[in-house]
Order: sequence, then structure tokens, then C-alpha cells
Amino acid sequence: MSRLTKIAALALLAPLFLAGCTLSSPSASQGSDPVTPQTSDPAEPDVAPATGTLITGDGYSVNAPEGWVEFTLENGVGTTFRKEGHADNFNVFLSSAEGMSIEQGEVTTQEDFSAAGATEVKVRDRIKTDGAEFAHVSAVYGKDAPEFHLEKLFASNGDATYIITFGFTIDVPEAERLAVINSVVQTWVWS
Repeated sequence: MSRLTKIAALALLAPLFLAGCTLSSPSASQGSDPVTPQTSDPAEPDVAPATGTLITGDGYSVNAPEGWVEFTLENGVGTTFRKEGHADNFNVFLSSAEGMSIEQGEVTTQEDFSAAGATEVKVRDRIKTDGAEFAHVSAVYGKDAPEFHLEKLFASNGDATYIITFGFTIDVPEAERLAVINSVVQTWVWS
């Protein structure tokens, strides 16, 4: 198995595993608050919106970046896109967690990333678009494999919690990762 194939597989599967663990148990964070809540209003993305394929899911639509193609996972969870010829990817799916607050999500995601062996776990500034407020937690993951950047965003609309997870190879600089993420999130529309 080539290094690119290993990284792609890990980057695609780890976010799904960690996303499912994180948002399935909002009570896990009760009694601890390692995350400082954001005190300012969430920022609107300051990049051009993504212009790739329009993804329409149950309750939302969002655009993939130009040049990213749909990639089907064997388990069929969510919609996954990856940068053509690269391991970089993102997926969108509806979580089974209902009514989770942004604060609960930030805390449990941070705890779950750390428990799974991720490093450089960081709660980032929230992003606001189309009336949605997205929490954003990032980490470096690569236990027993090549390291990669894991970026997880989520927002709730009523009782539904939507998760967008990005995986980037370790050599993708932070500014480039944030530009891709913000370009995608900027196109998010509730339906």
C-alpha cells in the first residue's frame, strides 16, 4: 500500500470514527470545562466561496472546492469529497446527537481528540454563515501511521447536528487549510 493511499485511508476513516464518538455523548463534558468559550461574535469567512460541486443533503447544501471529487466510502456514511490526486478530503453527515450546544461540542470534541491520541488539539474561532454558527476544533492525528491534520466543524439546526470533517496531509500549511475550510463553510445553506 503506497504512503498516499495509507494517508488517504486514515484521513477519511479517522474523522468518521472520531466524529461519531464525539457527538454521541454530550454528557461526557459535564463537570469539566477545559475550553474557554468564545466571547466575541463568530467571524464571517473572509475568502471567496467554494465553487465546486454542489452537495445537497438532508437539511443543507454546501459547495466542494473546485477540483475536489466525490469519493464513496465502503460504509456509506455521509458525503465525502477529496482533492483529486491527493489525500486531502472532507465529509458532511448528520450526527445522531440531538440538540447539542456549541459549547458542549467544543468540550467533548477536544476531550475525544485527546483521548484518541491526537496532538495539537485546539478550539478555533467559530465561523458564522447563513445564520449558522460553526464550532471548529483542530488536531494532528497519526497514531501508528503518518500524521495528518484533522479539522472538525459542526452546527445545529433545531435538533439536528451537522458535522463537516476535513483531513489534510501534514504538509498543508495552516493558512491553506483555513482558506479551504472557510471557502466551503461560506457556501453552507440550510434548506
